[in-house]
Amino acid sequence: RSSDLLQSQYDIVVNCSGLGSRELLGDLQVYPVQGQVLKVRAPWVTHFIRDSSGSTYIYPGMSSVTLGGTRQKDKWSLTPEASINKEIMDRCCALEPSLWGAQETVAMVGLRPTRLAVTVEIGRA
Repeated sequence: RSSDLLQSQYDIVVNCSGLGSRELLGDLQVYPVQGQVLKVRAPWVTHFIRDSSGSTYIYPGMSSVTLGGTRQKDKWSLTPEASINKEIMDRCCALEPSLWGAQETVAMVGLRPTRLAVTVEIGRA
């Protein structure tokens, strides 16, 4: 294993490989949480807005406004879904109705590595 090679060469090895830990170390407790957001053109939006749960948010940036989002446990797809785009837009427009006039520029999907508990292990080579 790759970790055995590292341990023989270094005193301390810190594994920050995210989802790669599944393959690198056989750590099947790591799983993805998929998130999807929309980027829109809405230069009139200048304030951050977020609902109380944190699941719907509007974050203005320099050239676009990020609308979000989703958190889907153990979903590996990196392909944006049109139905989720609509859900995000509907939720964000409920917080800020002027967004109905925004032009969508891109939908983005990412995977966040997650596990139920942080693991700290001490091993000897």
